Amino acid sequence: MFTGTKNKFKTICPALLLLVLLPLSTFGDEGFLNFTSKGLKIKMKQNPDMGFTRAELLIFYRDKKVNPGLSYLTQENMFSRILNDEDTGINGVLKRLGNDFEVIHRPDYLKISVNFLGSRSQLFAQLLKEIYNFKSFTPQKFRDSIKNYWKYYFTGRRDWKRDMVTQIAYKKLFPGHLLGNALVLPGSLADINFAQILMFYNATFTPENSRLFIEGDIEPYQTFEKIQRAVRTYKRRFVKRPALEMPLVEAQQKVVIFDTGTDDSPKIFWFQTIPPVNSESHIQFQVLNNILFGFPTGILFRNSGYLRMRNLRFDTDITNHHGVSVICNTIGRIDYRDIERFILLAEGEKKKLKIKQISRKEYLDSLNYVYGQLKVATSELGYGLEKEIIKNLYPHDKVPSQHSIAGDFKKIFTLVTQRSLNQIIADSPEVAPEMKVSAGSIIVIAGNAEEIKKYLKVLKPEIITIKFQ
Repeated sequence: MFTGTKNKFKTICPALLLLVLLPLSTFGDEGFLNFTSKGLKIKMKQNPDMGFTRAELLIFYRDKKVNPGLSYLTQENMFSRILNDEDTGINGVLKRLGNDFEVIHRPDYLKISVNFLGSRSQLFAQLLKEIYNFKSFTPQKFRDSIKNYWKYYFTGRRDWKRDMVTQIAYKKLFPGHLLGNALVLPGSLADINFAQILMFYNATFTPENSRLFIEGDIEPYQTFEKIQRAVRTYKRRFVKRPALEMPLVEAQQKVVIFDTGTDDSPKIFWFQTIPPVNSESHIQFQVLNNILFGFPTGILFRNSGYLRMRNLRFDTDITNHHGVSVICNTIGRIDYRDIERFILLAEGEKKKLKIKQISRKEYLDSLNYVYGQLKVATSELGYGLEKEIIKNLYPHDKVPSQHSIAGDFKKIFTLVTQRSLNQIIADSPEVAPEMKVSAGSIIVIAGNAEEIKKYLKVLKPEIITIKFQ
């Protein structure tokens, strides 16, 4: 940092430096600076109070026609500690950075999150160089990744069943779309050869197909210089990729059994599409969902107890995508004999709400709960970076959106009214078209299919059995 005031040259120097750097960077919202190098768009913010630096590198998947196993196998061949030497290449750099990282695979992009000390920014730049110039693909490593894929899959993921359930649900919710091209089966892997991995890597892992977000104890201009030197070594030609498509949601509700073939306690995964995170109605659907599935004030938790379905566990996750968000309500600790009873109870309560409408107490309880969740989220370390990612991945043309009102109860209270929620439930003509995207719904029951079928009298679900090698 230039801080001199006694010498005129020292005083003017920062201004001159800024003028020189303006073509490379501009100031963004919330104090983030914008940089670009070799097509890689970077958002960076200095925040010494963090005491460390967090970086999020997003690499996008664009082609809905490729084998869904390609993205998984490419990730394994690059980042797996079993397939790669821990002291060289990508894993070697991550080790020197402190090994505080996470690689998250999604249907639409791969996210690489790394926490490191600001003094190690040169190493982070080296990591980018390794990712964009990866030269450790070998036929033998590829064969090993195919042979042992399911072994790595079951042991390397904390909840592989949930991962598989999500793939099944997205395939049903988004047929013909990139988000629906996510289900990896043993047959999918058998159709992949080594040349396809190389072609997929060359077309996908490029700076211009990536976005980088950094916040923490770093000096932005110095860090950008290091990143620019590292990315400068990238020499592959630009590959034109398909533009992002808005997802067309499959409206019909479906019930599917995922036969895990085990005697573990079953779970119900209830997926529902809602307006995207950049929509002002997104938060209204959060409040609506909590009225039904919330714990401990939700209608279903209360009424399932009255029907002696006790000790059920309710969890809710929201995943954001381009043009749509997906809520997943997970119901655990449920007996096989209660699965159909619970699903019919939920459908009945939804119909009741249309007639009797949401009460003042239900509305206020849910609104306060969702507001509390948002308040916790906004106070978490790193929320500023997550907020910036949301704003850039899902540009909004309507204000307020969720990320702009999360900490302001008055704005939330004004936007989410009891009347507006009842209009949505009643499918009123006054409801804006964007608020009617919640047509997509799929229920996936994970467990032993034979046990589940014993207690089904009304439901006639599709059964999906996957035989793993």
